[in-house]
Amino acid sequence: MIVEFIGPPGGGKTTLARSLAARLQARSRDVELISSWRPGERQQGEAQSSGGSAAAMQRLTRAMGEMGHLLWDKSIRSEEAGMTHALLELMPPPRLLWKIRMYQYISRLANNWRKALLDSRMTLFDQGFIQVVYSLAAFEPRSGREKIEDALDLVPVPDLIVRVTVPDDVLARRLADRRHNAGRLERLLEVSPDANLAAVPLFDALDASLGRRNVPIVRIESAADPCWDRVLRSIEDPVPDTRQYQRNVVTA
Repeated sequence: MIVEFIGPPGGGKTTLARSLAARLQARSRDVELISSWRPGERQQGEAQSSGGSAAAMQRLTRAMGEMGHLLWDKSIRSEEAGMTHALLELMPPPRLLWKIRMYQYISRLANNWRKALLDSRMTLFDQGFIQVVYSLAAFEPRSGREKIEDALDLVPVPDLIVRVTVPDDVLARRLADRRHNAGRLERLLEVSPDANLAAVPLFDALDASLGRRNVPIVRIESAADPCWDRVLRSIEDPVPDTRQYQRNVVTA
């Protein structure tokens, strides 16, 4: 079973995914968490001093290293490369640097997703393909909304989606704090807080499209005490095998 968290940047997806993994492990469930680690993130309270530029360089060097690995990795399937190319053609990022970063991220995600399909354990993705569709649509929200249906036709979907919501004022504060703590180079790799806030309504369009595909969605609010009972019930009750949808894209 594959579970994906979706929500706006700064919404708390990674923190909540870790919390869910811990709760499932406490219930004797064998769980694998695939986390989209950001070098710019720090443990709460840890000093940020000069970390922004170092984090940005770390992200760039990691991206280049992973791109080299992906180019030489014979296990990367042609359909995965085709999906990545098709997504970036459908929703091209406005900057070359962002396009390179998205290419390496989608390629790495496809590799991890294929492994999850082969794994008997439950796999949690704090960000997966649905979040990728949102991220690409967020570059141009108006035109992106019109392309969401086509983008979802290209990607595999999880067995369950946990949508993370957060009040606008809380999200604005989190995004402002994250940008304030980032260095100049790090900011070049991020979308502005205003752009992120303006793109949040895209999740409603995603909800509607996923609903037409009968993909189960559970919603929790990260600013409150999440109601994990609903999430755990959704995981432990039988759910449709939505991995059959577009399974040929990231094949086992």
